[in-house]
Amino acid sequence: MKKAVIISLLIAVCISGCGKNGEKTDQEAAGQTVAADAGISTYRTDTTPGAASQEITEVITDNSGTGAEFQAHFNEITVEGTVISIPISCKELETLGFERNFAQKETVGKGSSVTGYSSWKTENTSSFGMDYRFKGTEDSRPLEDCDVVSFLWDVDAAKDVEVVFYGGIHKDSTREEVAALLNEVYADEMGAQYSTELDEKGYSRLSVYFDKDQMVMVELYNCADYVE
Repeated sequence: MKKAVIISLLIAVCISGCGKNGEKTDQEAAGQTVAADAGISTYRTDTTPGAASQEITEVITDNSGTGAEFQAHFNEITVEGTVISIPISCKELETLGFERNFAQKETVGKGSSVTGYSSWKTENTSSFGMDYRFKGTEDSRPLEDCDVVSFLWDVDAAKDVEVVFYGGIHKDSTREEVAALLNEVYADEMGAQYSTELDEKGYSRLSVYFDKDQMVMVELYNCADYVE
């Protein structure tokens, strides 16, 4: 039940946050995640572009809450051995193996974002949520010429795809392992959320959600540079 509530809430925020024609304004896209200003221990895996994520090789303790290690690597995702850095152009993402199968619109307005879903090439039934934005002076741009600035992983929607986030976060990671990497937003017997933000509005952040002790969702946003 808790998982259904979490997923339903996130979907509702995504839909209700859209402006006209399915677009979200900068303020609406920011979300409401709040991270504590506390020190975290960060764990780094080998995320060389094009290489598979390796076992944890380095441990760095940082008391700033958002240390240099996190800032440099929080946006990296490894999907079936392929490293992806968000943001990434829509065309490059498709070249790496994703296929776009849904988008609210085929054009993106200036200062807005459009939400869509893509599947991984070897698992057509998988589904990953994404937001599209662009930098430029034009009033709008075709979706295929925009950048992917967020990556939402509902574990059940892509459970057969190997996905690894910053610090080795994966579907079997425990609360304790994630808490060592990200700040605790809330945690009780029913579930938990851990999140670290790089800006006060949450345009660049990594968040992990648990239903009881089972990870159910990870969302990564990195669009601060796209917001005026």
